[in-house]
Amino acid sequence: MIVWHEQHLPTSYILILATLTLIIGSLVFLASIIIYTKLLNIGFHPVYEFCILVVFYFALQMSGFLENRAGVVFVLIFLGAATLFRIIRTKLHYLLAMLAMILMANGLLSFVFLQKIELYTAYHLFRSAVQFTEADLSGWKWEEETRTLSNRSIPISMILPDTMFFHNPEDLGLKDKTGTGQIAGIISASDHDPNAYPFIRIFYFPAFIPVENELIRVEVEKYIQFQEKQGEIEDVNEIQPDRGTVFPNASGTNAFWTFYDIIRPRYAKTGYYFLRLEKGPSILLHLTENLEKGDFHEPSMDSLLESIRFIWKE
Repeated sequence: MIVWHEQHLPTSYILILATLTLIIGSLVFLASIIIYTKLLNIGFHPVYEFCILVVFYFALQMSGFLENRAGVVFVLIFLGAATLFRIIRTKLHYLLAMLAMILMANGLLSFVFLQKIELYTAYHLFRSAVQFTEADLSGWKWEEETRTLSNRSIPISMILPDTMFFHNPEDLGLKDKTGTGQIAGIISASDHDPNAYPFIRIFYFPAFIPVENELIRVEVEKYIQFQEKQGEIEDVNEIQPDRGTVFPNASGTNAFWTFYDIIRPRYAKTGYYFLRLEKGPSILLHLTENLEKGDFHEPSMDSLLESIRFIWKE
């Protein structure tokens, strides 16, 4: 199952993932069996029961199970039934409830571990496509009055619409930073969620690193395939190329795809502008936005892209 799910990764990485998942899953399962066996022999035991509940809660939190309202309702009903069995001291039913918690925690923790390792692997695979020492891109300057965001290290300047917000690289999770190049930041429609539609991820490539247009296209396609394998999106289709925004003082290429977002149910569009600046580095703008009829970009994204200017050190 793991081999099929991770077939987009190199064989060596698949073997490592499968081995680590098997080891961790076996250890968690063994620990679960030991605890349950002791509980089966002893009967009602507050210490073992507390340990099972802590692990169960930890597994639910780590997997994001409690972020879904239906999941919360299910857990409350399940725990309510288990508590009732404990109060009336129905040993068989109570132990079955404990076993169900152990098995569920085991499955969730194994899944979370696989997911974390896969994400870590994907991050380093994309970073290895173009290798260079990361630059200090922390010099973002924000002018509240004009809503102008700029960074002379990249160098770029743009005006953020009232509905969009900037997220610093140090505030981003590993998944948000996964991609080819050095992440310089994300602009999204939420001040706390960097993946709120529409959003744009900014990647940086220093001037001394030659980056082929075809490589960027291949790597972005790989990222889209990675999202498909993760079960986040489906029904991906490439749309007409060479459309969109024209940027002054920069040359480059672009490509776009439509898809259906399973996590945030909607039809959407993703794609990129890869820009080679006349006097400096290259920049990859990786966009994801709602699919608009009649317009290539939705209004806020279009406004942001049109405001982008490239600034130079004096």
